[in-house]
Amino acid sequence: MQGEKRGQLSGKAFYTIVPAFSDNSALYEVVERVFKKKPRWFADWGAHAVECPTKKLALKIHEAILRAPTLKATQKTLDKTLDVTPYDNPAVTKFKVTLGTSSELETEAGELPPSIVVFGPMYQSSRSS
Repeated sequence: MQGEKRGQLSGKAFYTIVPAFSDNSALYEVVERVFKKKPRWFADWGAHAVECPTKKLALKIHEAILRAPTLKATQKTLDKTLDVTPYDNPAVTKFKVTLGTSSELETEAGELPPSIVVFGPMYQSSRSS
């Protein structure tokens, strides 16, 4: 967070990495391939970061970086396993959903036709299905 809230947790989780300088552009290509978005440079952290809302996604990007043939210099300094315990912090937003069916939903006009509705904090995946 910035300003008055500097130092407080926002609830957002990020995968952060400091690649070998020669690997910067290759890192961006790997992150874009996996997440369909570019990482950003955070000067306060001295690292590149991409929003990564779940443990599963963090492990996915970490594994992709470890396997990328274009990131050899970075791989030499990167831990082979990723510590995802920070996701257990209560301040980190949890993405859990509840499904509702139309038999539970009504409008002023009456019950909705057969359908399913998803409720809960969500994030948008850039990947099309």
